[in-house]
Amino acid sequence: MEETHSSEEDDQRRKEDFRRLEEMRIQSTHSYDKVLITLSAGALAASFGLVPSFIEEMVMWKSAFVAASAALTLTILCAIFGFFASKEAARAGIKKMSAGAKLEDSTSWWSKAIPFLNWLGGIGFAIGLILLVVYALVNFWHAELQCMDKGSLS
Repeated sequence: MEETHSSEEDDQRRKEDFRRLEEMRIQSTHSYDKVLITLSAGALAASFGLVPSFIEEMVMWKSAFVAASAALTLTILCAIFGFFASKEAARAGIKKMSAGAKLEDSTSWWSKAIPFLNWLGGIGFAIGLILLVVYALVNFWHAELQCMDKGSLS
């Protein structure tokens, strides 16, 4: 009789531990999404801040700028869709559990989309940031060479 009681307590403890871990995972995902949105929006704003400084000069590697902007925009979209997928995953889980499914069986394709969106957003951010830095460095270097050439002609 004591063994049964102990087994029930263990099951209850496992369920509680699982619930806490799931809450931590959800909070972590939301924090990750918020950080990605903030950093990507900041990088996107900074990239458009670079444009006026190059308008007067011959801009090089415009495609890198366009690709960086697209990658950063993709990152923001992935984070936004990640928020939506989290909400829908919770809704689908609640619906399945209300119908009698176990917690382990209550996942949906929404919950499987969240890690994919997180990875895609992170990769998009890294690519966008690298392309933005390359674009800025190439154009600053090119502008510096033009200034040096003009200085040697005078």
